[in-house]
Order: sequence, then C-alpha cells, then structure tokens
Amino acid sequence: MPILKILSGILTVQRFCRLNILCLSLGALATKKHGLKVAIKGMETNGISSVFVVDEKRRLHGIITIDGAIEGIKNNKSMLDILKHDYHTANEETYVQELIPKAIESKYPIAVVNEGNELVGIIVRVSVLSGLV
Repeated sequence: MPILKILSGILTVQRFCRLNILCLSLGALATKKHGLKVAIKGMETNGISSVFVVDEKRRLHGIITIDGAIEGIKNNKSMLDILKHDYHTANEETYVQELIPKAIESKYPIAVVNEGNELVGIIVRVSVLSGLV
C-alpha cells in the first residue's frame, strides 16, 4: 500500500515535508525583480514548467508558466503582467488528505505558505495523486 494512503489521514503538510516525502526544495522561484528571461532559465534548469513568484521576503505573489513567459517576452510584457493567481495554497497545518481535491483540480503545484503568506514549500501534484492508485 502506498505510504500516502497509510499516512494521509494523520500527517500535516509540515510533518510530511520534514519527512521529505512530499515537498520540493524552493530552489525554483522567481522574485518580482527578476525578468522573464531569468524565470525561463530557472524553469529550464530545474526541468519544470512553472515557478512561483515571491518578493524579497518570500511573500507569494503568483505563479508564471513557461507558456506565459514566452508569450510575455514576445509581447514585451513584464513578469507582473503575466502573473496567474489560479493556484492552490495550503498551510503547514493542513492535513495531507485535504490536498487531494486541490491536487485533482489544479494545473499547478500547491504552494505551502505560513501566516505571513511567505512561501515555505511546494507540493507537486504527482506526490499527492500517486497515492490514489
């Protein structure tokens, strides 16, 4: 039986992240002061198709996709012009079982934020959804 099925009813996101079962590193972020080319390079380096955008205090402002970034460069738009806000968030006390519906309906990773809306983790959908099979 997958570990997610066994543990999802009793673990919070914070405890799962400590166990390194579910959370990714925050290496793939873009800050508001970065340009789109820097964000694209970060996505390419990390093999991902979207990055969360934060400010200098790691407060979450949105997400950008590779498609949006390329289109933004073509149309001379800034990172803030192409920010998306249709992603899900969870806090560190969210139970893993509560992430399942979010992961099913989302196109993007789930952002883990603290009370100050600072990004503290990223949960990829596959980590949650693979536990359903």
